[in-house]
Amino acid sequence: MDDIRDLCGEEGIHEMNVLFFDWKDYAKEDAVEIFKELGHEVQVFTWEWQDVGNAPEIEVQLQKIGASFDCVFSFNYIPFLTKICEKLAIPYVCLVYDSPHLTLFSKEVNCKVNHIYAFDRKMVNDLQKEGVNTIRYSTLGVNVKRIERLLAPLKGRPPEHEISFLGQLYNGDAYNFYDQISYLPAHLKGRLDAVITAQKQIFGMDLIGDKDVISDEIQKELHQFVKFDLTGRFKLNEDRILLD
Repeated sequence: MDDIRDLCGEEGIHEMNVLFFDWKDYAKEDAVEIFKELGHEVQVFTWEWQDVGNAPEIEVQLQKIGASFDCVFSFNYIPFLTKICEKLAIPYVCLVYDSPHLTLFSKEVNCKVNHIYAFDRKMVNDLQKEGVNTIRYSTLGVNVKRIERLLAPLKGRPPEHEISFLGQLYNGDAYNFYDQISYLPAHLKGRLDAVITAQKQIFGMDLIGDKDVISDEIQKELHQFVKFDLTGRFKLNEDRILLD
C-alpha cells in the first residue's frame, strides 16, 4: 500500500524490525506483504479486540518482546500501545481507516512516540485545531500487486455488472446503535425518527448536527436516557458522541 511505503520506505530509512499489532483487522496480509517488500522484518502479534484503553496482560507481554523492535505498527489508534512504546522509547505508527475514530480523543494521543495517519482530512484538521500535533493526513492505500493478481484471470472479460460494491455496510445489530435505544419516550423517538427519515432524502446537508433541528434542549433530554462510560481516559464531548 502506498501509504505504508511513504511511512516506512523513504530513501535513507534503514531496514526496520516491525512489530505488527494485529486485532484481526482487514488489511493485515496487505500490510505485512508491503513491509517485507520494503525490506523490513515483521512479527505479527495477534490480539482479541477488547478494551483499547487498557490491557495490562497484553502490556506485560509486549514489554517483554518489544525492546527488540524498531517500531510498533497497527491499523487504527490503540491508546495502550502508546504507553508501551513510550516505556520502550520506540515509535508507534498507526494508520486510521475509521471515521469517526473516538480513541483519537484519548489522553495519550499527543505523546511524542505517536505517528498517526488518517484518511479523513476534516477529522485531521479538527484534531490539529484542538492541539493534536501527532496526526497527519494520509490517503487510504491499496496493495495494487495483490489486486492485479486477483484480476489477472478476468482480463479481457467484459464486466457483468455496471456497478459493484466491495465493503461492509455496518448494518448488523452490533453497529445499529440507534435501535439499541428503542426505549426512548415516544415524543423523543418520534422526533428523531422524523429527522433520520428527512436526512435520508437530503444529500450534502447535516440535519442531525443542526441546532435548529436537534436543539440543546433535545440533546439534554437524550442524555437522561443514553449514558456513556468514558472512564476518564478520553477527552470526549458527550454531545458529539450522541450525534455521531
